[in-house]
Amino acid sequence: MKKTVSFLFLTGMFVSGLFSDYTAQSINLPTYPIEPGYPDTKDNKKTVSATESQVRVEIIVILGTGDEVRGYIFLPPRITFRHYKNGLNYEKTIQAEELQSLSIREYSKKEGGGANTKTVFYQFEPSSIDIKLNDSSTYRLDKIFQALRSFVIETSNGRTKLYTIFGDTYEKGKGWQNAESKDMDYHKNKPHPESVKKIIFIRVDREN
Repeated sequence: MKKTVSFLFLTGMFVSGLFSDYTAQSINLPTYPIEPGYPDTKDNKKTVSATESQVRVEIIVILGTGDEVRGYIFLPPRITFRHYKNGLNYEKTIQAEELQSLSIREYSKKEGGGANTKTVFYQFEPSSIDIKLNDSSTYRLDKIFQALRSFVIETSNGRTKLYTIFGDTYEKGKGWQNAESKDMDYHKNKPHPESVKKIIFIRVDREN
Protein backbone atom coordinates (compact mmCIF):
# COMPACT_ATOMS: atom_id res chain seq x y z
CA MET A 1 0.00 0.00 0.00
CA LYS A 2 2.81 2.40 0.87
CA LYS A 3 4.56 1.66 -2.43
CA THR A 4 1.36 2.43 -4.34
CA VAL A 5 0.88 5.76 -2.53
CA SER A 6 4.52 6.73 -3.13
CA PHE A 7 4.21 5.89 -6.82
CA LEU A 8 1.07 7.99 -7.23
CA PHE A 9 2.67 10.88 -5.34
CA LEU A 10 5.81 10.87 -7.50
CA THR A 11 3.73 10.50 -10.68
CA GLY A 12 1.58 13.46 -9.64
CA MET A 13 4.67 15.60 -9.04
CA PHE A 14 6.07 14.67 -12.45
CA VAL A 15 2.83 15.53 -14.29
CA SER A 16 2.52 18.76 -12.31
CA GLY A 17 6.07 19.71 -13.30
CA LEU A 18 5.35 19.11 -16.97
CA PHE A 19 2.18 21.20 -16.76
CA SER A 20 4.08 24.07 -15.10
CA ASP A 21 6.75 24.01 -17.82
CA TYR A 22 4.07 23.99 -20.51
CA THR A 23 2.23 26.90 -18.91
CA ALA A 24 5.43 28.95 -18.68
CA GLN A 25 6.11 28.37 -22.37
CA SER A 26 2.55 28.83 -23.58
CA ILE A 27 2.48 32.50 -22.56
CA ASN A 28 4.77 33.15 -25.51
CA LEU A 29 2.40 31.66 -28.07
CA PRO A 30 -0.65 33.93 -28.54
CA THR A 31 -2.30 33.06 -31.84
CA TYR A 32 -5.19 35.53 -31.80
CA PRO A 33 -5.86 39.03 -30.47
CA ILE A 34 -6.20 38.75 -26.71
CA GLU A 35 -7.33 41.33 -24.23
CA PRO A 36 -4.18 42.30 -22.31
CA GLY A 37 -6.17 43.03 -19.16
CA TYR A 38 -5.14 46.59 -18.42
CA PRO A 39 -6.69 47.79 -15.16
CA ASP A 40 -9.44 50.38 -15.58
CA THR A 41 -8.30 53.88 -14.71
CA LYS A 42 -10.26 57.03 -13.95
CA ASP A 43 -9.25 58.47 -17.32
CA ASN A 44 -10.49 55.40 -19.18
CA LYS A 45 -13.80 55.45 -17.33
CA LYS A 46 -14.31 59.11 -18.24
CA THR A 47 -13.67 58.45 -21.93
CA VAL A 48 -17.18 57.06 -22.40
CA SER A 49 -20.25 58.27 -20.58
CA ALA A 50 -22.14 55.11 -19.61
CA THR A 51 -25.93 55.11 -19.53
CA GLU A 52 -28.52 52.61 -18.40
CA SER A 53 -29.68 51.73 -21.92
CA GLN A 54 -27.79 50.98 -25.11
CA VAL A 55 -28.56 51.35 -28.79
CA ARG A 56 -28.11 48.81 -31.58
CA VAL A 57 -25.58 50.03 -34.14
CA GLU A 58 -24.91 48.53 -37.57
CA ILE A 59 -21.21 48.71 -38.45
CA ILE A 60 -18.60 47.55 -40.92
CA VAL A 61 -15.33 46.49 -39.30
CA ILE A 62 -12.04 46.47 -41.20
CA LEU A 63 -9.48 44.08 -39.72
CA GLY A 64 -5.70 44.21 -39.85
CA THR A 65 -5.81 41.79 -42.80
CA GLY A 66 -8.05 44.19 -44.74
CA ASP A 67 -11.01 41.79 -44.44
CA GLU A 68 -14.42 43.28 -43.62
CA VAL A 69 -16.98 42.11 -41.06
CA ARG A 70 -20.51 43.54 -41.10
CA GLY A 71 -22.99 43.24 -38.27
CA TYR A 72 -24.48 44.86 -35.17
CA ILE A 73 -23.04 45.96 -31.84
CA PHE A 74 -24.47 47.81 -28.82
CA LEU A 75 -23.20 51.21 -27.71
CA PRO A 76 -24.25 53.86 -25.18
CA PRO A 77 -26.70 56.31 -26.81
CA ARG A 78 -24.40 59.18 -25.81
CA ILE A 79 -20.61 59.10 -25.85
CA THR A 80 -18.31 61.59 -24.13
CA PHE A 81 -14.68 61.86 -25.22
CA ARG A 82 -11.67 64.10 -24.73
CA HIS A 83 -9.72 65.61 -27.59
CA TYR A 84 -7.04 68.20 -28.21
CA LYS A 85 -7.17 71.19 -30.53
CA ASN A 86 -4.86 74.22 -30.76
CA GLY A 87 -3.09 73.15 -27.58
CA LEU A 88 -6.28 72.95 -25.51
CA ASN A 89 -7.98 69.90 -23.98
CA TYR A 90 -11.72 69.65 -24.71
CA GLU A 91 -14.49 67.30 -23.60
CA LYS A 92 -17.31 66.65 -26.07
CA THR A 93 -20.51 64.62 -25.86
CA ILE A 94 -22.17 63.26 -29.00
CA GLN A 95 -25.11 61.05 -29.89
CA ALA A 96 -24.31 57.59 -31.24
CA GLU A 97 -26.06 58.60 -34.49
CA GLU A 98 -23.39 61.25 -35.11
CA LEU A 99 -20.56 58.72 -35.52
CA GLN A 100 -19.41 58.10 -39.09
CA SER A 101 -16.08 56.29 -38.65
CA LEU A 102 -13.27 55.50 -36.24
CA SER A 103 -9.71 54.82 -37.43
CA ILE A 104 -6.75 53.69 -35.32
CA ARG A 105 -3.51 55.42 -36.31
CA GLU A 106 -0.98 54.28 -33.68
CA TYR A 107 -0.58 51.91 -30.72
CA SER A 108 1.28 52.14 -27.43
CA LYS A 109 3.40 49.17 -26.30
CA LYS A 110 3.72 47.71 -22.83
CA GLU A 111 5.87 44.75 -21.87
CA GLY A 112 3.79 41.90 -20.51
CA GLY A 113 6.54 39.47 -19.51
CA GLY A 114 7.77 36.22 -20.97
CA ALA A 115 9.27 32.82 -20.26
CA ASN A 116 12.86 33.96 -20.89
CA THR A 117 14.97 36.96 -21.88
CA LYS A 118 14.84 36.09 -25.60
CA THR A 119 11.05 35.92 -25.85
CA VAL A 120 8.87 38.75 -24.56
CA PHE A 121 5.11 39.25 -24.73
CA TYR A 122 3.89 42.80 -25.41
CA GLN A 123 0.48 44.39 -24.99
CA PHE A 124 -0.75 46.99 -27.47
CA GLU A 125 -3.50 49.56 -27.06
CA PRO A 126 -4.67 52.32 -29.45
CA SER A 127 -2.96 55.60 -28.54
CA SER A 128 -3.93 57.77 -31.53
CA ILE A 129 -7.48 57.50 -32.89
CA ASP A 130 -9.33 59.61 -35.43
CA ILE A 131 -13.11 59.78 -35.26
CA LYS A 132 -15.21 61.39 -37.97
CA LEU A 133 -18.77 62.61 -37.47
CA ASN A 134 -21.58 62.86 -39.99
CA ASP A 135 -21.06 66.61 -40.27
CA SER A 136 -17.50 65.84 -41.56
CA SER A 137 -15.82 67.14 -38.40
CA THR A 138 -12.88 65.05 -37.15
CA TYR A 139 -11.29 64.61 -33.73
CA ARG A 140 -8.01 63.09 -32.55
CA LEU A 141 -8.18 60.97 -29.37
CA ASP A 142 -5.42 59.31 -27.36
CA LYS A 143 -7.65 56.57 -25.89
CA ILE A 144 -10.11 54.16 -27.44
CA PHE A 145 -13.70 54.25 -26.20
CA GLN A 146 -14.06 51.79 -23.33
CA ALA A 147 -16.99 50.13 -25.12
CA LEU A 148 -14.79 49.46 -28.17
CA ARG A 149 -11.69 47.98 -26.50
CA SER A 150 -13.40 44.64 -27.10
CA PHE A 151 -16.96 44.03 -28.23
CA VAL A 152 -19.33 41.34 -29.44
CA ILE A 153 -20.63 41.73 -32.99
CA GLU A 154 -23.70 39.95 -34.33
CA THR A 155 -23.24 38.92 -37.98
CA SER A 156 -25.10 36.75 -40.49
CA ASN A 157 -22.66 33.96 -39.55
CA GLY A 158 -23.35 34.27 -35.81
CA ARG A 159 -21.72 36.15 -32.94
CA THR A 160 -18.01 36.74 -32.42
CA LYS A 161 -15.79 38.93 -30.27
CA LEU A 162 -13.49 41.54 -31.80
CA TYR A 163 -10.64 43.54 -30.26
CA THR A 164 -9.05 46.91 -30.87
CA ILE A 165 -6.36 45.96 -28.33
CA PHE A 166 -4.09 42.97 -28.85
CA GLY A 167 -0.96 41.12 -27.79
CA ASP A 168 2.02 39.75 -29.71
CA THR A 169 5.26 37.99 -28.82
CA TYR A 170 8.72 39.15 -29.90
CA GLU A 171 11.62 36.71 -30.07
CA LYS A 172 15.15 38.02 -30.53
CA GLY A 173 16.57 36.97 -33.86
CA LYS A 174 13.19 35.90 -35.21
CA GLY A 175 10.90 38.89 -34.71
CA TRP A 176 7.14 39.05 -34.10
CA GLN A 177 5.06 35.92 -33.99
CA ASN A 178 2.04 37.45 -35.75
CA ALA A 179 3.91 39.65 -38.24
CA GLU A 180 6.71 38.97 -40.70
CA SER A 181 8.96 41.63 -39.23
CA LYS A 182 11.92 41.97 -36.87
CA ASP A 183 11.26 45.69 -36.36
CA MET A 184 10.49 46.34 -32.68
CA ASP A 185 8.33 49.31 -33.73
CA TYR A 186 6.34 47.32 -36.29
CA HIS A 187 3.12 47.39 -34.24
CA LYS A 188 3.38 51.12 -33.66
CA ASN A 189 0.95 51.61 -36.53
CA LYS A 190 0.28 48.06 -37.78
CA PRO A 191 -2.28 46.00 -35.84
CA HIS A 192 -2.55 42.28 -35.25
CA PRO A 193 -4.02 40.71 -38.44
CA GLU A 194 -7.26 39.78 -36.65
CA SER A 195 -7.70 42.95 -34.61
CA VAL A 196 -9.87 45.93 -35.56
CA LYS A 197 -8.22 48.68 -37.59
CA LYS A 198 -11.25 50.77 -38.58
CA ILE A 199 -14.99 50.91 -37.85
CA ILE A 200 -17.57 52.44 -40.18
CA PHE A 201 -20.87 53.27 -38.51
CA ILE A 202 -23.88 52.66 -40.77
CA ARG A 203 -27.10 53.01 -38.80
CA VAL A 204 -28.36 53.30 -35.20
CA ASP A 205 -31.58 51.57 -34.15
CA ARG A 206 -33.37 53.14 -31.21
CA GLU A 207 -36.48 51.77 -29.52
CA ASN A 208 -39.54 53.94 -30.07
